[in-house]
Amino acid sequence: MATQLEDAAKLWAEVERLEQELAACEAAIREAEKKAAKEAQARAAAAASSVLPELLAEAAAGSGVVRAISGNAATLQQLAGPLRKALGAPAVLVADDGARLHLLAISPEKCQTALPANKLLGDVAAILGGKGGGRADLAQGSAPRGGDVQAALEKVRELINRSL
Repeated sequence: MATQLEDAAKLWAEVERLEQELAACEAAIREAEKKAAKEAQARAAAAASSVLPELLAEAAAGSGVVRAISGNAATLQQLAGPLRKALGAPAVLVADDGARLHLLAISPEKCQTALPANKLLGDVAAILGGKGGGRADLAQGSAPRGGDVQAALEKVRELINRSL
């Protein structure tokens, strides 16, 4: 009986050791995920800052911003704030991250009745086989790669030009 108790104690000690090892691995994974998220955010900020001057110049022209860019949803989120402040006409951006297309539409207050962002985004998403939604001022969505991005953007350009 004593050897069975010793064996049980050894097994219990091994279980406790493995639980501690598992907890340490889980903590390391959480830290790695946090680090990866911070790095992804930094890449999105860098991608946004590299294209932002061009977009702001287009926005200053007042005829709308309709572009395809490299990046992901986080890149579009980084661009949304500065663009909202600078726009005199709607903006529609399509970001390609290599796996999916991410969509953003922004409509300044003076254009929201004629060209609400959610309508513009819906038109682009429908052409690209995706979906999205939002409000009259800002809408977001996504679509699978492979759609005709240029055709979708051209349709939006036509809508904006007809309405301005």
